[in-house]
Amino acid sequence: GYTVAVQSSGKIVVAGRTTFSSGDDDIVLVRYNLDGTLDTTFGTNGITTTDFDSGLDEQEARSIVILGDDKIVIGGSSDNNSANDFMVAQFTADGILDSSFGDDGKVITPVGMGNEEGYSVQVQSDGKIVLSGYSFGDGGEEFALVRYNVDGSLDSTFGDDGIVSVLIGTNFSVGTSSAIQADNKILVGGFGRGASNIDFALARFDENGELDTAFSDDGYTFTDFNDGFDQCWAMALQQDGSIVLAGSSGAEYALARFLPNGDLDSSFGVDGKVLTGFSNSFDVALSLVIQPDGKIVAAGISDNNPGEEDFSLVRYNIDGSVDTTFGNSGIVVTNF
Repeated sequence: GYTVAVQSSGKIVVAGRTTFSSGDDDIVLVRYNLDGTLDTTFGTNGITTTDFDSGLDEQEARSIVILGDDKIVIGGSSDNNSANDFMVAQFTADGILDSSFGDDGKVITPVGMGNEEGYSVQVQSDGKIVLSGYSFGDGGEEFALVRYNVDGSLDSTFGDDGIVSVLIGTNFSVGTSSAIQADNKILVGGFGRGASNIDFALARFDENGELDTAFSDDGYTFTDFNDGFDQCWAMALQQDGSIVLAGSSGAEYALARFLPNGDLDSSFGVDGKVLTGFSNSFDVALSLVIQPDGKIVAAGISDNNPGEEDFSLVRYNIDGSVDTTFGNSGIVVTNF
């Protein structure tokens, strides 16, 4: 299970992948009632599996959005038997592929010249769907975005017939998270090679898919934490338009907050950055949410004992300090 969303009824939908004995990985959705039991009215006894290709391929849902009518949109990737392509699918509220979308509910889009992964799906106010991730271009791994119309067709008004692929930095950039601003400008976060290191990367695109040069001068910015290996895996927007990224730097939770113009917010942490290490080995933030009171909750994995990875949560105050009223001095680790 990679991604979770809650329908208007309060029922919980988890999406990811499942592997069969044949070695074929399929898309899987599971719905739970409010008490955590399987909702047997969803799909088949609470579970929906979807094969995009009859071959022995790898398919996975990385991101999920619940529409206003409780229909479910997922984004991820599907193996074409030689490399991965972008994938989106739409399901009815009860877990049946929506035949009004794409090819019987499914759309596969080749983006670059090789392997590509869709990581984050968002829905604009006009209903158009944006899937972001990375693809391979002439310069290596590049930020990639695909925009679809409400019916799943490619939006020809966006980029090159619906597709945008752009290298952020020198020779390596991977988009892992995204958000849609109120003006429908698209933010994509991830990581890439800046001057020399692998750093947090953040870019903004305008409505036609061009880099927005009003954002951090050239449309993107890199953030280095400790001259090491920094990876951003999640993004959230605050009510004032500030942008929060979360991931890891070295072996610690790493967060950065940016003003709407792309500058680091000096009122957050130390010059806009926060590092939190609390386990014996490594901590990685993989997901992020802003509470109504502005506090920030990051979730991920921590290696408290060698070889044992646990769920972990950290809550931060608005200024980036750890909220010591939450859990154990701001931190919760759960071993299953």
